[in-house]
Amino acid sequence: MSYPISVEDFNQRLKHNIETLRRHLDTNKFCANEYHFIDHTAEDNHFLITRRFFDILAATIIGALPVDQINGVDCYRMTENGLEAVEVKLVELHSRGTFKTERGTVYYGKEPTLDRNRRCNVRSNFRASYEIYNNLDSKNVPTVLVLFDTEDHSVVDAIEMSGEKVIHYLTNIVDSTGAILREKTSKKRTITLSAFINHGVRVNTTVETVGYENWEDNLKMKSMPVV
Repeated sequence: MSYPISVEDFNQRLKHNIETLRRHLDTNKFCANEYHFIDHTAEDNHFLITRRFFDILAATIIGALPVDQINGVDCYRMTENGLEAVEVKLVELHSRGTFKTERGTVYYGKEPTLDRNRRCNVRSNFRASYEIYNNLDSKNVPTVLVLFDTEDHSVVDAIEMSGEKVIHYLTNIVDSTGAILREKTSKKRTITLSAFINHGVRVNTTVETVGYENWEDNLKMKSMPVV
C-alpha cells in the first residue's frame, strides 16, 4: 500500500514523534495518543491506538513512521527512492533469571544450573517473535530488532536484518555455525538476538543508545547467583 505523504510532511511528523519520545523517555511515561502515524496525525488517534505501543516506540527510535493497522507493514521510513516498508521488533532486555558460572559466563534459566538443557546464553535468551498464518511473503522486508532495557528504561541498540535473512531464519532451524538442521513448521517462530548480531547491521537511531556490547558488559557486573 502507498501513502500520499510528502517528504516535508513525513519529516514534520517524524520530528514531532522524536521530540515526544525524548520527553517520554525523560519522564518514563508513554502516551501512544501523542504520536503521528503515516496514515493520520495524532489528532485522529483512537482509543485502541495503545495496541500499537511497541511499534510506535520502535518505529520512532529508528526514524520511521508507524502504520495504524494490526496486520501488515509496521512502519515506513523515507529514503532517497521514497517510502520503504520496514518491520520492527521491540525486545525487552532485563536481568531477571540470570546467573553466572565461576568463569563469569552469564546464563538465563528458571534456576541456576550447570545443565546445558536448562539454561541459555544471553544472546539466545532474547529473540524476535513471529506468528506465521499463511506464507512468509509479508516477512520478506528489512526487519529491525530494537533493544530496550526495561530496568534502566533506556534504548540499548537497533540491529537490522535483510528480508532474505529473515526468511532464512523463519524457514530453518540452524546450529551455532549457521548450518541448517531442519525446517521449521510451527505457527509460532523466533529469530534470536544472536542471529541479528551475526547477520545484521547497526542502524542509526533518533535517541541516544547504550550499545548492546556495553549493556552485556554491565549485565556481567550485576550481582547474581554463581554456579
